[in-house]
Amino acid sequence: MIPILEFCEEIDLNKPDPIQMLKKQGRIGPEIEREEDIKTEKERAHLARAKESIKNDYKYRWQACILKSLKYKKAQYINLNFAAEIDIRREDIYVYAAFGPPGQHLYYVGNPQLGIELVNKCNVDHREEDIPIYEKVNKYKVNQRVFKKDASVFKEWKEDTNGMLSDMFSDDVRWWKCSRFIKDEGDRERVVKLLQNNYT
Repeated sequence: MIPILEFCEEIDLNKPDPIQMLKKQGRIGPEIEREEDIKTEKERAHLARAKESIKNDYKYRWQACILKSLKYKKAQYINLNFAAEIDIRREDIYVYAAFGPPGQHLYYVGNPQLGIELVNKCNVDHREEDIPIYEKVNKYKVNQRVFKKDASVFKEWKEDTNGMLSDMFSDDVRWWKCSRFIKDEGDRERVVKLLQNNYT
């Protein structure tokens, strides 16, 4: 389970970028693209306030954020009917998101420190849609490696040439014992030709 404000931050498809917000406001330099680029304490303080402002904004629009960011056409909410009675600005609300098999379920919610133990019942409907394909977007650029022989441990390796392969094959034929079980001269020549064409 995670706090509902953190849940909204995770699923929000249009989550504001605090870096871009601060750049538009002129609070940080235009050359800053990532948090790691921030050097001064003043800029770090601006960033912390911007993040807190974004998080606090979910207190007023958390329901709209969850409904808008759905990857499923028909997601099922348990206890969402109580949402109208909840003031998220004053109460701590937690979310547990999971796939559940269809049918009736019992789930336990407890906090030993506060002495709270609750057992609830819910019914999970049959899913009527396919699971959408989701791939997490990588924020960092991945360099595609290109093999360069001269810059590798194989730089001294001598690559095979056609002449070298021909000499190797001729040497192999000279020492093999095929004549012991291939008696026909024509068959031996055909075998030699077949092997030579596939010799690497």
